[in-house]
This record gives sequence, C-alpha cells and structure tokens, in this order.
Amino acid sequence: MQLTMKDIMNFDLLDSARVLSGEKYLEERFVEWVSITESPVENFVRKNELVLTTGMGCEQSIEAFEQYVKDVVNSEASALAVATGRFIYDIPIEVIHFAEQEQFPIIEIPWEIRFADITHEVMKELTRRQQHDLKESEKVQQQLLNILLNGGNLEKVAQYVGKHIHAPVLITDKEGLIKGSARQNQETRKLWNKLKSDSKVPSQEVIQEDSTHHPLHQKVHKTDYFPWTVIQFPIIQDVHRVLGYLFVLLHSTHSLKNELNGFSINLLEHASTVCALWFLRENAILETEFKLRDDFVRSIAKGDLTSWERISERARLLDYNVSVPYVCIVGYPENLRAMYENSDQIKHTTYEKWLHIMVHYIEEEVIFASQSLEKQLLMTYQLDELIIFLEASIVTRKDNVHYFLDLLERRLGNLLPGVVMSWGIGRVYDEELKFSKSYRDAQQSLEIGRRQKGPGQRLYYDDSKVERVLLSLSENEEVQHLSETVITPLVNYDRVRQMELVRTFIVFTQHHYNVSKTARTLSLHRQSLLYRLRKIEKLTSLSLVNPDDLFLLNLSIRIWLATSAPEDARYYIYSQSPPI
Repeated sequence: MQLTMKDIMNFDLLDSARVLSGEKYLEERFVEWVSITESPVENFVRKNELVLTTGMGCEQSIEAFEQYVKDVVNSEASALAVATGRFIYDIPIEVIHFAEQEQFPIIEIPWEIRFADITHEVMKELTRRQQHDLKESEKVQQQLLNILLNGGNLEKVAQYVGKHIHAPVLITDKEGLIKGSARQNQETRKLWNKLKSDSKVPSQEVIQEDSTHHPLHQKVHKTDYFPWTVIQFPIIQDVHRVLGYLFVLLHSTHSLKNELNGFSINLLEHASTVCALWFLRENAILETEFKLRDDFVRSIAKGDLTSWERISERARLLDYNVSVPYVCIVGYPENLRAMYENSDQIKHTTYEKWLHIMVHYIEEEVIFASQSLEKQLLMTYQLDELIIFLEASIVTRKDNVHYFLDLLERRLGNLLPGVVMSWGIGRVYDEELKFSKSYRDAQQSLEIGRRQKGPGQRLYYDDSKVERVLLSLSENEEVQHLSETVITPLVNYDRVRQMELVRTFIVFTQHHYNVSKTARTLSLHRQSLLYRLRKIEKLTSLSLVNPDDLFLLNLSIRIWLATSAPEDARYYIYSQSPPI
C-alpha cells in the first residue's frame, strides 16, 4: 500500500496548498521519502522523493530557479513543494509550463507552514503504511506456508498468488516444466508455448520501471511479447542454484506499476520462498529414492542380495520388474577428468560437482535410449562404472544391446562432444543370481576390451572366449612362470633396441609364417625380417620351425598381452597390427 502525492495533498496540514502543475498525475506519483533541498540539486535527490524548498539562492534569477526545477525533475523525484513568500513570491509561468509538459507536480505552500510539520506527517504516514504492509506480509507468508504444511502443491500456491495479483501465474521447474498455474486460458497457454518454442524463457532483461527499491527487483526479469509482458521471478536455493521460476503474465491492459506494487512484490517473494521449500522437499524425496534405487542395483550386481524373495520384495517397493530377463552392460567413461581440465568449468566448480552433473546427463540419456526401445531399465553409477541392466530376450539380446548403445552414443556425442565410453556386455541368465552373474560377465568383458582393444570399444562376453581362456591359464603359477621365461627377453630387448620383436612375431603368425607378406606389412627388407626372426629364436631359445615352440611362443605373447603388458605397448601393438 504505497503512499502517493494525492494522499499527501489530502493531509489537513496542506489544505491551503495549491497544485500548480501535474495535478492529474498525483495518484501515479509514489513517495518513499521527503527531504528539504535547496540549489544546487546535484545528487542529493533520489527517485520517489518529495522535495521541499524555499527557493533560496534562486530569488535573483528566474533562469536559476528554472534550472533547479529541471534538476529535480531529472532526479525522478515525486514532486516539488515550494514555500512562497520569502525568497520566491510567485512561481514563474515558464516553470509551471515546463513541469506540466513533464507531468511533474509542483505544489505551492504558504510560508507559514513549517517544513518540519510536513516532514513529520509524511514520515508518520509512511511508517503507518509500512507497519500495515509488514502485517499483511506476515499474514501472506503464514497463509502460503500453511498451504505447504497442509500438503498443498504448487498448483495451490499459484492459485493463491493469481487471486491476489489478479493476473495469470505459472510456476515451473528450471527446465520450464509447469508445476502449477492459475487463471490460465487458451490465450495464455498459446503465449507460453510460443515463448518456449522461441527460447525466450528465461529472459535476461532486468525490470527497471518499477517504483520501489525492493531488492527482489535485482533478480526479476521481463520479456515483452505484445500484447503481453512476462515477468519472471527466480526460485532459488542460493546464489548458485536455481530451482525453478515463477512467472506472472501481464496483459497490455494491466498497468505494470500498479500490478507490481509493494504488496505484490512481497507476495511474490514469499511465494518464491515457499516454492523453494517445496522443490527442496521434492528433491530430498527424489534423492532418497535415487539412493535406494542405486543401492538396490549395486546390491544385486555385487551379489549382496542372494535371496530371490528379498530381491523381489525390494524391487516391488521401488517399482522395478525383475521377473523379465536382463542383460548387464557396464560402461566406463574414459576421459571425463580430461574434459573437465580442458574446459572453463575448472574455474567455477570442483571436479566432483562437475562429475555429478555429467553423470546425471549420461543417466538421462540412458533412460531416453531404453524408453525408445520400450525396454525396462535398472541403473546405477558406482566407482566410475555405469552399471545398466537392460531388459532383453535371449534370442535378440545382441541386436537390442547393439542398437541401444548406438542410440546412446549418438546422443552422448551431441550432449558431451568428445566423451569416450568403453562397454562390456554380459550374458542373459534365467536364474535367481542372474543379475550378479551377468554383471560379472560384463565387468570382465569391459576389462578385456579395454586391455585388448583400448578405450572406446565394446566387447560382448560371448566374443571374449580366447581372452578368458588366456586369463584363466595365467592364474596357473607354472604357466605364468613359463610364459614370463619366454617373453621377458623379447620385451627387454624391445625396450632397449626398439626393434619391435613382439609385434614382428605377431604379424608373422597372422600371415601364417609367410616371410614375404610379413615383410611387406612391416615395410621391412626381407633380410631385415629374417634377422629379426633369428634374433627371436636366439633370445627365446625356441625354433620358429618347430610347431611346439611356435605354440609356446605364441601362447606366452598372448598371455603377456592379456595380463601384464603396459597399456601403451598393448595399444600400439593392437592398433598397428591386424586383429589377432
């Protein structure tokens, strides 16, 4: 309930005062302060201030008084009250004409009226109205809180706000999804759809024309979309986190100043606070649910839940269907930390916070891909592993997974350009421990794929038979010792002389021990290749014409590549050679 110049002119104290200009604009002139200011004005007068003056210093010059009035008008004061009879006897007609053109009120006050009395009355009325506004604000705050405490939603909050400011209201989350609305009609719905399609929500133009200095105005934005003006208030948790937005839709027939008065601003501020509490409560519920879902998926993957009854009961509570067959897919993002360190985000947030956001984006794309296939999904992200259980049939499992990963990687490529994902895919089981067994398969496939093929590959468990045999053999101490005895001299020689003896033998076996084809592949002279082959025989004490020796050497190299070869050496050998 703002004080206007019309209210002030109704004071008994000013019965004898006369309005010389701008009388029909008195009701639009809001007053927040009163001051006594003589020439020069400089920066001593602020917006919405009633200025009292005697004209002292301007009594000898009409031009000086006229300049003084212009300075007061330019300062956006509410009005100018001039006490005549001592320094200024008559206000020049030129000044009155200028003020009328500027729609600026000038009031003539008899010399007998004391400025102290005017100041006292104005401040008393301002204080009374502020106390009234404070009581109304507390009442509004309590009523809005009661909506939340009584189980109300954002629809009821929007209806409460719309009822009090007489305008359509929308409450959305930060993505623009409507969570509550009031006073909506077909026209406002079309406006909202148009705004979203034109990407004009949110806007970035700060409102300047409001009449108060309320701090919330610093966060308020508007979008003009004739004949509508969309006012946007952020719903924030802190300066770094926006939870949603509260929108007020004002038609051109509304007065922006009248609709967003002090009471409306307080109402919207309290509504924004209540909305923030609602979002925080909902987020807390969702985070708890996500944690329960993550824990459940992790438990069934690790085999912590061994009772099918317990698995089924917890799945039912989380609205999961575990009765259908699932295939486990384990994904490993190879380069998220490198992406973070090469981005501007390193200046603004920690890696942990950035990673949390990136994982959220990846999980959203996984959900989208599963919905596109109309397949059920269980998922969690644990210790840099994305664990996915995708509904699958035994017959079409491989094709479904292949299409699923293709779709997912295309979308990730658009969302996070440059991200590299490695994948391991398990088998489909039809038994109580199907989840843990499929996860174990997928994790082993991921490890073998990264070790054998390098980052960014996908490997199915069924396609890793040879590698699994080699890993199993490597666990035998005698086999391990024997293979190390054979391979170590070659590895040490390659490290010192850079002759690539290991790769030479691999290519030699791939070409079925054909010297000419091997030399062409390695871009070597025939005699240079023969020298390398003799060097291999000398270092290993094995003959390349003896089938048993060839088998032992080949087995030793394959075990070394599968278990203990350095990643850079393994990647070079596989990338520079045909598939083994």
